[in-house]
Amino acid sequence: MTMWIVALLVIAFALFFFEIFLPGGIFAIVGGLAIIGAAVLAFNEFGLVTAVFIFLGSGLAAFLLFFVEVKFLTLTPLGKQMKLKSRVEGSSLEPFDLSKTDAKIGTTVTPLSPSGRIRIGESLVDAKSEEGWIDEGIEVEIVGNDVFNVLVRPLDSVDGENP
Repeated sequence: MTMWIVALLVIAFALFFFEIFLPGGIFAIVGGLAIIGAAVLAFNEFGLVTAVFIFLGSGLAAFLLFFVEVKFLTLTPLGKQMKLKSRVEGSSLEPFDLSKTDAKIGTTVTPLSPSGRIRIGESLVDAKSEEGWIDEGIEVEIVGNDVFNVLVRPLDSVDGENP
């Protein structure tokens, strides 16, 4: 029975180790279940104190293994290959201030499904449709804005009709 306890703990730590390389949580969950299984077997064979010691000790050791792996893996050639070195360049559009324009009509540059981009004068603006999908090239009325988008609806539907 002791052999099974040790085997489950070895399997658990191997799974925790591989969780770094194949993230997703499955290996960590199965490893945690293996630790619980080892604690149950220890309880049946040695009693409560040993089971609690195995459970808490293994959990602490797994936690430390994770931080040691993260700290020292990045120093190895394999870890350096796994680390992202490039920078992501780009930016979002500047928020559009409706109070600084009199324009109430724009044209969709991308389909709004329900979000996309519209052109208001010379400005390209993130927009969100109040009425679902709007194709590219459709004139839209600006009806308001929220934190990230200008709210629009198709110009044809202002009278209550949907295009």
